[in-house]
Amino acid sequence: MLVVARRKGQRIVLGGDIVIVVSEVGRGTVKLGITAPARCTILRGEVHDAIEQANREALSSTVEALALATKPTR
Repeated sequence: MLVVARRKGQRIVLGGDIVIVVSEVGRGTVKLGITAPARCTILRGEVHDAIEQANREALSSTVEALALATKPTR
């Protein structure tokens, strides 16, 4: 992990087309402005984690349903 100290108004450029700007620094929080191409999805960490968890649960229930549907009956 790269850790970079920045002050309000300073920026970080990723790959030439993604720019992250420190827009505000407060008590225990930092507000960031992000400029990126439309092809880039930008999510807060907790939203990303919730989507991944929901996908894992959906996959698990689908696998279980397929296992039940293909189970031979006597």
